[in-house]
Amino acid sequence: MNHEHHPKTIDQADLCCQPDGRNHPPHAGGHIAHAKPEQHMNHAGHHATMAQDFKRRFFVALILTIPVLLLSPAIQNWFKFGLPQFPGQNFVLFALASVIAFYTAWPFYTGAREELGEKRLGMMVLVSLAVLAGYFYSVGVGLFAPEQIDFYWEISTLIAILLLGHWLEMKAVVGTGNALQELAKLIPPKANLLRGGEIIEVETGSLAVDDKVLVRPGGKIPVDGKVVNGTSSVNEAMISGESKPVTKNEGDMVIGGTINIDGALTVEVAKTGQDTALAQIMALIAQAQDTKPKVQKLADKAAHYLTLTAIIVGLLTLLIWTLFLNQSFLFAITLAITVVVIACPHALGLAIPTVSTITSALAAKNGILIKDMTALEAAEKIDCVVFDKTGTLTKGEFILTDILTQNLTKPGQAFTGAGRYDEDKILSLAFSLSLNSEHPVSKAVVRFGKQRNLSAMEITGFANVPGRGVKAAYDHLR
Repeated sequence: MNHEHHPKTIDQADLCCQPDGRNHPPHAGGHIAHAKPEQHMNHAGHHATMAQDFKRRFFVALILTIPVLLLSPAIQNWFKFGLPQFPGQNFVLFALASVIAFYTAWPFYTGAREELGEKRLGMMVLVSLAVLAGYFYSVGVGLFAPEQIDFYWEISTLIAILLLGHWLEMKAVVGTGNALQELAKLIPPKANLLRGGEIIEVETGSLAVDDKVLVRPGGKIPVDGKVVNGTSSVNEAMISGESKPVTKNEGDMVIGGTINIDGALTVEVAKTGQDTALAQIMALIAQAQDTKPKVQKLADKAAHYLTLTAIIVGLLTLLIWTLFLNQSFLFAITLAITVVVIACPHALGLAIPTVSTITSALAAKNGILIKDMTALEAAEKIDCVVFDKTGTLTKGEFILTDILTQNLTKPGQAFTGAGRYDEDKILSLAFSLSLNSEHPVSKAVVRFGKQRNLSAMEITGFANVPGRGVKAAYDHLR
């Protein structure tokens, strides 16, 4: 075989690379409500602040509850231990319980005020009623009847448990909100505005419809728009889930936040703000933050009737023991307060938020974004999943699947068999080309070449061909 020395070019189109062996056109669908990205970021920030507030109040309540439990006569009697009495012990209990009842439990009072403003009796009303009733009763018996049992330990543990539940709930919401932050990072803060033949770097938020921006190779497209000049490949995986780049020519639409790979594009702005595709996705995630599972809604409804029941039964207890059973008012009020405090759902305030937090965290760890909590509940009944496209089920990167050789001859010469190159030679050429490119297909070839322990060959005149691949000249093939 006679291999003559003459420059040739090789194009990556000769290599069949598909994302994990699949090749499907990208598509995205669905209608999403409009909302501004900055509103969603503020929304997420608000939940993060609430989570920190509940966390701080919980640890304050936890630290103060421990000495309250140790100093409580009821706890000492139940667990058969005794601590030395000291002067002012009742005052210490009063001080500790006061901080717990008024500082750490304050969010429950503001929530109760909102519920009463909406003319409903929810869990916040019940919690506030139980805490305040138990606290003021304990203050009263501490001043006037020290021999009576107090409720300091009960209201302290109640507040600590409920604060833990609300903190976990806010953590779950913030976990969803982190997705908003990651999405917001997809939009570049600056854009190259074309004006009067000049390129001016401006804030992306200042762009208006019909403005023209230059998107250089490797840069992110700042807003939704239409290509008016240039050809390139664009990575739209963040919208479609497809890892295969999409070729964009003049007249094609592009989406803000997607990545321009190999060619310069001039894009005319078509949508800004809440009208962009990314803003609509962020709106969907923000809606998920405010949703509740059906069991939570059921619990909220149950809390209404539980509050009514606690109030009515508490009053009946007071009346029956004083009017019909001829007991002292102090004894009757003790039983009435006990009814109200016991009616407060400790476990209900902790169980549902805890389950929501664990499931949301596990889903996020496995790359699953929960649209709303009702969907999470419905997932328990799923026994079959049907996907309408397979491209999103890949690893998100290309792999080299086949190498197709072709006849390489001198111009004007008929093929005689001397110009055929084997797979290893083709792969070596493609590997050498791809080392100079950041294109996803090139990276796949490089990975494959490194697995074969290939060495780079000497090439010249390397160039990107936007929307097509790469090319270069080679020589000295033997």
